Amino acid sequence: MDFPPLPLAYAAAAETMVPLVHSLIVGNMDPSKVDADELLHALHLDGSSHDWTGRLCNGLLQVPVALDGAACAALRTAVDSTSFTDGDFVAKDSVDRLWDYQLNLTVQSLSAIVGDSAVTRLLALAARFHDEVSTPGL
Repeated sequence: MDFPPLPLAYAAAAETMVPLVHSLIVGNMDPSKVDADELLHALHLDGSSHDWTGRLCNGLLQVPVALDGAACAALRTAVDSTSFTDGDFVAKDSVDRLWDYQLNLTVQSLSAIVGDSAVTRLLALAARFHDEVSTPGL
């Protein structure tokens, strides 16, 4: 049986596909033969490209004990309580579709979790970091 030629838009899209995706979609590869982790990695959906500090500012401010143990525990508990229900993740992220493990905070809500003095220290670190990466020659 002869098939009609591929539409130009489809052929153009097929040329830009990573090899594994091309094999699945264009080459009709049996999906059961593909490792899911390998596919996610090929699509850059495995979390490997979320190095925000490296991509945005080429720097990282490392401060031992920026939060004390009690503040860290309170923050972990807050994140866990919004991310899990009965030990399972609640939702997938709207951007990368990976399991959502985050807690959106305001300064006020962070203060309620870790305390005002901890937030004051974190904001001072943020200002210090900004100054360091914004100063030419450093």
